[in-house]
Amino acid sequence: MKFRRQLLRYLVAGLILAPGVGCTPTPRNAPAFRQVGVIEGFYGKPWSHQDRLDMIEFMGEHGLTHYYYVPKNDLWHRKLWKELYAGEALGRFQELMRVSAESEVQLVFAISPGLSIRYSSDVDFIALTEKLDAMRQLGVRHFALLFGKAPSTLEDPADLQRFKTTADGQAFLINRTRAHLIGTGSDLVVCPSTYTDAWGDEEYLQKLGDTVSNDVPFFWRGSDVVAPRIDSVQATTWSTVTGRLPLIWDNYPANDYAPWRIFFGGWKKRDPLLGEVTAGIVSNPMNQAHASMLPLLTLAEYARNPGNYDPEAAVQAAAETLYGPSASRELQPFIEIYAPWIWEEQLFEPLFVPQNRIPVSAIENGLVRLQEALANLHELKTSAGGNLEQLLEELEPVVAMTAARLQKLKKSTFYVREGDFLSYNAEADVFVAERADSSVLVDGELSEWENAAWRDLTTRQRQSLDAGAEAAFMQDDERLYIAVLVNDSQLAGDSGLNIGDRDHLTLVLERADGGEADELFVYLVPPDTRVSEPYAGTLDPAAFMVKVLGASEDLIFEPFIASLLEPETEMANVEIASRTQPGGYAIEVAIPKGGFGNQRLSLVASSGDTGRRRSFALARRNYPVNRATFAEIAF
Repeated sequence: MKFRRQLLRYLVAGLILAPGVGCTPTPRNAPAFRQVGVIEGFYGKPWSHQDRLDMIEFMGEHGLTHYYYVPKNDLWHRKLWKELYAGEALGRFQELMRVSAESEVQLVFAISPGLSIRYSSDVDFIALTEKLDAMRQLGVRHFALLFGKAPSTLEDPADLQRFKTTADGQAFLINRTRAHLIGTGSDLVVCPSTYTDAWGDEEYLQKLGDTVSNDVPFFWRGSDVVAPRIDSVQATTWSTVTGRLPLIWDNYPANDYAPWRIFFGGWKKRDPLLGEVTAGIVSNPMNQAHASMLPLLTLAEYARNPGNYDPEAAVQAAAETLYGPSASRELQPFIEIYAPWIWEEQLFEPLFVPQNRIPVSAIENGLVRLQEALANLHELKTSAGGNLEQLLEELEPVVAMTAARLQKLKKSTFYVREGDFLSYNAEADVFVAERADSSVLVDGELSEWENAAWRDLTTRQRQSLDAGAEAAFMQDDERLYIAVLVNDSQLAGDSGLNIGDRDHLTLVLERADGGEADELFVYLVPPDTRVSEPYAGTLDPAAFMVKVLGASEDLIFEPFIASLLEPETEMANVEIASRTQPGGYAIEVAIPKGGFGNQRLSLVASSGDTGRRRSFALARRNYPVNRATFAEIAF
């Protein structure tokens, strides 16, 4: 299994797959799936209770068999997993169960205890089973344990004494929970800590598979968290490692990583033979429940008859089934504009993923089409079938956000109109590295930097200077020196944070000399954290954030952290030093020039508070995964 690290680079850069990439010849006798469903597992604004009821009724009408309750915003699902639901929350579950039974949809209740559970603890096990039993009393018979957020190493003293690895501890808990549920006539699904080929630990996964009863399915998301394609060979490889058929958790059409984007394309680049080599497929949909129904209906068609499935025809049939012929015709601009596949560039992407040239005329024309379609659809909403009114309530804010973003960039002094395009003034992000008067000692002291030209880093939230962090650059014949001074009280905002375990800086350097870029990824951690030494080199950045800094997966989805760049060269001669300063800290870096000329870099300082994160970047549009946004350091 190859654990790749390319997800967000391609998502943010808008990689366009060549036509036909990943397509498998379509056999006519492809088997249908054992289960096909919806997993409410996205980040961001959750569905309302009515959205969930509407979704379950929709699923029952169209042959989707399982609904997984996994909302990230539900505190009782993860953070307060030991506490029982009560009051209105319990009443909502009772109604969900009633509608699920009427719709013949299996409701699966999921819980994520991995952040705090002690695998060896009888007390924690009793709390877990009491939570599950309370849901069982409502009629729930299907459960899921999710370990996607669990620490990769054992931390509890009793666990360390009893188990050799995290896999041992999790397997003990899983088998114990399975035995309890079997005794009550219920079953269990598990999401292991390693759930995709893109990152994780194969040894952990194999140990878990060898130890956990093979009648417990494991979730698998494919080659990446958001997989461009999934085929039967990949699924078989996963089965070989885990000793069981994978249950596909497909992150299409989820849009929590790109909330400006709707996915109205049909299911595709999914092997028609997957039904033969998997335990089923469930979709993690969009934050917009009713908009998700259109692509989900194409999933139902694909899963029902994968050998004869046509994605383009399925989309058109789904629109007409849901909203009738007239409304379906008026929806065509939305279907055409939002049809691109997950790793294909969409018309409005240049507005939200920084680029140097924005095709403003094409975007304006697209917006006019969508706004006209909305007006026409409003006239049909009382006569059209399905939940057209609810769909319009979800589509209108997306169109309004896109129009507002275009107007903001048109008014920005950093862009100039050139015919059909807006062009960015890249000279605004050029910085000069001054010649050092004497040798620079990399010790975090900053005594050599008193007369340097310090520049405030900007917040990502607005294009204005802020005093939270500042940087300066110097050079000699051999090396580029970077100094960063962070005022932690500003960096933390109103959260009251002191320098903490998750405060850090991220530096990505691009050095090009007429050929392939040589990228260096450096994590710069402040002094006195539980990471004793900074790191430079080829360590998987996502693994660093999770395993070393202790960050949660929530942070991995923030582009300025999870760049997932894979350095092509080990930088053994990079020097890094950090030192506490009044109210904050300072970091110095020395990087060999290596004979290169001007260099381009991304530099971001970030606080560690997950709830009220603030970050400061050198360039106004800084995305560590998008070189077009890097600042240029001139020598």
